[in-house]
Amino acid sequence: MFSRFAYLPITIALLLALPLWAQVPEIQQQVEGPKKPWTSLDVRFAPRDFQFAVVTDNTGTPRPGIFREAMDKLNLLQPSFVMSIGDLIDGYVDTSAELHDQWDDFMLDLNVLKVPFFFVPGNHDVGRPLWYDVYRERIGPTYYYFIYQDVLFLCLDSNDGERHGTGYSEEQMEWAKKVLADHPDVRWTLVFQHKPFWLSSPKDWERLRPALADRPCTVFAGHIHNYVYAEDKGIRYITMGTTGGGTPLRGEALGEFDHVMWVTMTDDGPIMAALALDGILPVDLRTAEKAKQMEVFSRNSAVTASPILVEGGEFSDGTSRLEILNPLDQPLRFDGLIETPEGLIATPNALHEIIPAGEKLSTEVRLQSEQPVDVAALQPAVLHWEAHYDFAQAPSMDLEGKRRIVIETEHAIPVARDIAVDGNLEDWDDLPYVVTQPADVYTNEQSWTGAQDCSFRFGVAEDDKFLYVAIATEDDQTDTDDVKVYQDFGAVYVNAVPGREVSKEVQEKALFSLLAGEDLSKADRELFEENSGPKGAETAASFTGDGHAYEFAIPVDFLEEIQKGGDRT
Repeated sequence: MFSRFAYLPITIALLLALPLWAQVPEIQQQVEGPKKPWTSLDVRFAPRDFQFAVVTDNTGTPRPGIFREAMDKLNLLQPSFVMSIGDLIDGYVDTSAELHDQWDDFMLDLNVLKVPFFFVPGNHDVGRPLWYDVYRERIGPTYYYFIYQDVLFLCLDSNDGERHGTGYSEEQMEWAKKVLADHPDVRWTLVFQHKPFWLSSPKDWERLRPALADRPCTVFAGHIHNYVYAEDKGIRYITMGTTGGGTPLRGEALGEFDHVMWVTMTDDGPIMAALALDGILPVDLRTAEKAKQMEVFSRNSAVTASPILVEGGEFSDGTSRLEILNPLDQPLRFDGLIETPEGLIATPNALHEIIPAGEKLSTEVRLQSEQPVDVAALQPAVLHWEAHYDFAQAPSMDLEGKRRIVIETEHAIPVARDIAVDGNLEDWDDLPYVVTQPADVYTNEQSWTGAQDCSFRFGVAEDDKFLYVAIATEDDQTDTDDVKVYQDFGAVYVNAVPGREVSKEVQEKALFSLLAGEDLSKADRELFEENSGPKGAETAASFTGDGHAYEFAIPVDFLEEIQKGGDRT
């Protein structure tokens, strides 16, 4: 019979025989309790310089298979371990069973990873009390730290503040500051959290930043699905894009691509590369300055076309002004082709221009009809455009898009009479505007098959206090049983900017959206509205059997402040 300790002296002798620099490093951690927020502490052997990876958002209209592909490719690279920065599951369900199902599905993808994985929560993971409970049950603490190779890894929860689902709690801040105070001499500090407060909530970030000011530090976050690199006051900030989460995937120039961050830790600090799933990209590929320059392309506002407004119900001739902005310090080659509906002629019908650096091209396009056409039945002309940049020390960049040239009739807003915002449209005399034409389908028009698929009527009215909007939909596939935020809902996008006002400050203040849905809670609406609407705005919705009824009320005082007395026609 062999003793269970028979090989102990040999093992000790072998370890003692290794030189000091070859000893296997260990992760130091102080998390108590049975649940630990990591998959393993058995890191592969690494010298003082080591490499690890960071993965980001996997949710928000996730694309199945992308996160699993990232895990497979990380196995090929064999980092010491993988850090996450949250939004690992889709969330937005109301029962623990549904949450566990989502975590089970996620773990199937994660379990192919052959190195340790460290969790950090996002708002999709812990955005509600129930979600926190399930997260702590399955994963463990939502904030913690560990030290590896004299580097402090500070993993924070950007969702546990007093405000709904965001910010830092006082308890977490006290804990984080104590951790930093207890470890003043580590060679580097790396911070991981989901939301980039330095971009979205500077007041929250200023609660922590001073504690990081006197130490070498790099900070990672995600959440916005848009890559931005910045440096400020000695701290490097990396806001990552997606690792399978929802994104238009318009490329690196707009910060929209699937990637992981590859980090090599050295005594001089981290060396970082943005590693796309099909290649390696430099960490500063999209700086905050570049992001600002490209904002007009991100917002699809680099190419604009003024509407052609018609008096009366028929169109025969009109002119639209096109403006094409080149925001970069490189010449822009622009090519455009104008597609017209049958019976309309565009002059010119094509554009081929070189726009100098930083300049804007203004030109006109005339649309003519062979005979008068009913405006209500008229489809828009569409400018299909391509833009090309050549850079001396970077890959060339190609962009494309389309801009509709709309022919419309101006409408006066009638006076409202005793409208109650309750989802019941019986107090509306008429909903005169009928949307049954493809010209009126703004997004995902390729999936719309006609009026029998979905159509809606709407009306607008005003009194001394509110501007009212009512919408009645007809839909062959109504959805009232799905997860709340995926149910049918109505949205009104408001641009309160008068024509004479073009300043960015006025634009940002005046552009907002309001959502209404039968079961959308106030928290749901706030999560999905693009900008917060004005105080006092009201919304309501109801199911009508073959569709929904939606009502919105927007305070007139807010509109008048933006309009500065302008005409709200």
